[in-house]
Amino acid sequence: MRRTNSDAANPLTGVHRNLSRQGKNIALTRWFKTPASPFRKSVLLSLIQQRIAGVLRRMESPERNSLKVQHHVLLPQTLVPPDRRCGAYFFAATQEFLPAWRLVSMAPTSSILSAARSTLRRGARRSTYFDFRKTMKKRRPVFFNLTQLQLPVGALTSISHRITGILLALGTPFGIYLLALSLQGPQGYARVTDMFDKWAFKGLVILFVWALAHHLLAGLRHLLSDIDIGSHLHAARASAWIINCSAVAIALLTAGALL
Repeated sequence: MRRTNSDAANPLTGVHRNLSRQGKNIALTRWFKTPASPFRKSVLLSLIQQRIAGVLRRMESPERNSLKVQHHVLLPQTLVPPDRRCGAYFFAATQEFLPAWRLVSMAPTSSILSAARSTLRRGARRSTYFDFRKTMKKRRPVFFNLTQLQLPVGALTSISHRITGILLALGTPFGIYLLALSLQGPQGYARVTDMFDKWAFKGLVILFVWALAHHLLAGLRHLLSDIDIGSHLHAARASAWIINCSAVAIALLTAGALL
């Protein structure tokens, strides 16, 4: 098998190219005979783990719940150099690399799976990349603390829009009840007017009017932004300030009328 310049420049590409050919056992011999390097070992272990995991998944699938090894060939570790012994059994245990591994539907394979898993635990070694990731500190917070962030006016308007929606959902049934009570007769109307004489009730009415005005204007702003009107940064900030100031102005006018 000839070794091209691209294979020498990129060993990973050469490995995949060799594995895609007919003589996959030749690629195995080539990898074990070449000088060892951390990069080759890491790529080798990664390919081994992927192939073994795929074989185990297929063996545990419902279509192959009863399998038996007809005949297989394992590479003895005595024939492999000490620095390349990791993974010799894995390459021999995959049907992609050694076609002598054949599976037929004859008997349960609990012993086969347990042997493969034990071999995987003995030979596999965790990559240094995952060891490095375990030592890394996660500096990103789990959630954003909104009290420590300098929110723009658009974000404050969006948050206020949701808050006013909750206030309207809670206050609208009570407002409908007061309207129905005032329409029942003179006594019901007198009860409603007596409520308006209390300061606490006036404050609730002012809050409800502010929520209604803010939610209405912010909803119109969102509808306009959906059709790309006022969606740019400068226009969005200006519309947010207009909505907030208009809602406060309407609430102040309501307070002047009630007080």
